[in-house]
Amino acid sequence: AFGVFRISKSIRVNASCLYAITCTFYVLMVGLTDGTELLALGFSYLFAAALAENKLAGHWLGFMALSRYTSLAFLPLLLVRKKDAWKDLLIFAAVMFPWLLYNYLTYGNWFASIADQYANNIFFRDYIHTPVEAKHFLYVVNLLLPFVVLGFGRRVLENIRRIRRRDIVFFAIALITIVGYVNIPIKSSRYLFALALPIAVWALEGVQGVSLLFAKRAVKW
Repeated sequence: AFGVFRISKSIRVNASCLYAITCTFYVLMVGLTDGTELLALGFSYLFAAALAENKLAGHWLGFMALSRYTSLAFLPLLLVRKKDAWKDLLIFAAVMFPWLLYNYLTYGNWFASIADQYANNIFFRDYIHTPVEAKHFLYVVNLLLPFVVLGFGRRVLENIRRIRRRDIVFFAIALITIVGYVNIPIKSSRYLFALALPIAVWALEGVQGVSLLFAKRAVKW
C-alpha cells in the first residue's frame, strides 16, 4: 500500500484507484501463493517512484533483488539517473553486501544463493523448453486489456511529442520483464509478475481516457 501511495504521488494519479486496479485476481493469486513476488512488486513501486522523481533508487532495487533475484535484470534502469547513477550503484551494492558476505562466510562463494537459484531454475532445466503462450499474458492483463491498450497508446503518443522520464521507466520495466520471460526455458505467468506495475498504470490511464469520452474526469492524472 505504501508503494502505491508513493508512486501515485510521483506520477500524480489517484492512489485509491491505482491500488484497486493493481489488486487483480492474478496479482493476489500468484503473489500470495508463489514465492516472494508480492514483496518484490511492492519494492518495485518504490523503485519506480524514486526514478520518476529523480531520487536515490539503488536501495529499493537492492531490496527488490534480495526479495527476488530476477529483479537484478532491472539494474540498467539506474542509468536513467544519468550523472547520479554511480550513487545508486553504491547504495545498491551496500544493500546487497551483507547477504553476499553471508554467502561467502557460509558457502565460500559470494554468489552461492544466486548461482543455486540459476542452477535449479535454468541451468539444470535447459533441456526443457516450453513455448511462449498468449494465455500467460492474458492472465496478467485480465479484464484490464482494453484499458491497458488505450492507456499504453496514450503514453506512446505523449512521448512522441515529449519524452517523459516516468514513461521510460514503465516501458523499460515491461520490456525487460517480457524479454526475461521469453528467454527462460520453462515459461510461466509467474515470470511476468513485474508487469503488474506498468499494466496498472496504463490501465488507469485508459480508464481516464474512457471517462473523458463521457466528458467526466472520473480519474485524476
